Amino acid sequence: MSLHYDFHRAKRIIQSMSAGESSHLKAVCDRIRHAEERLNAAAASAIEHCMLNCGGMCCRNIHLDQLIGVKDFVFLLTVERHLKETMHACLEKESIYSADCLFLENGVGPCLFSSNAKPEMCICTFCSDATAMKQEIEDVKAAFNVLARFLLLIKSRAWLQRLRAVFLSPAQPG
Repeated sequence: MSLHYDFHRAKRIIQSMSAGESSHLKAVCDRIRHAEERLNAAAASAIEHCMLNCGGMCCRNIHLDQLIGVKDFVFLLTVERHLKETMHACLEKESIYSADCLFLENGVGPCLFSSNAKPEMCICTFCSDATAMKQEIEDVKAAFNVLARFLLLIKSRAWLQRLRAVFLSPAQPG
């Protein structure tokens, strides 16, 4: 699958949600943002080390579709709605070859996403020892797992509704 496909799939998922589901999604995404804020605070020295030493090389020559998926786009489209068109424009540059991250401002950086609204792999990966922030990383991953389970629930409900419609609809005259 391509990032473009995952992005549009995430948009469809969000658009198909009921008001209650959207409210629950916002709460789940707020939980992720708070976990990311705590991780950023705990990782301040590691982030400084990264910026001084490697300068964000982790965003270069990558397979972005292995790092960002549907759940990341659902999160980003929920908390960074104002970047929807920018993300779409960035995805127009997607190719099948390894490249720099598409979400670097002007293709060089910094990242388009705010520090407390990053994809799971991007915020949980460090070029230095991350032992000191192990708990905060686990908290971010746990919050993203809540989002993944919520999206699975949404998908299951939609599937069941389609099944009900097929099997409980009045028989067609033959």
